[in-house]
Amino acid sequence: MTCLSVVLQTGVHFDGTITLGSILSATCFLFLAAVAWRDLNWRIKNLEIWRKEHMIDSDARDALMRNSEMMLQYLKTLVDERRDNRR
Repeated sequence: MTCLSVVLQTGVHFDGTITLGSILSATCFLFLAAVAWRDLNWRIKNLEIWRKEHMIDSDARDALMRNSEMMLQYLKTLVDERRDNRR
């Protein structure tokens, strides 16, 4: 006989007893899942706050680019003047 026919003839039997250990295991699992979920939400919330605080808007980015271009031009001028003075 195949396994399926044996199972169908005899039926499937489950142990109906629930022990204190299985209740405690399920309770601990659910508690730890809730703690992990809370910690993950807390971490995501803090990362979003940090990202928003450290985000540079487009106006500030444009001002930084202008300042860096001005500084670069100033440095080029200084290098050219020193090169001319050495000659």
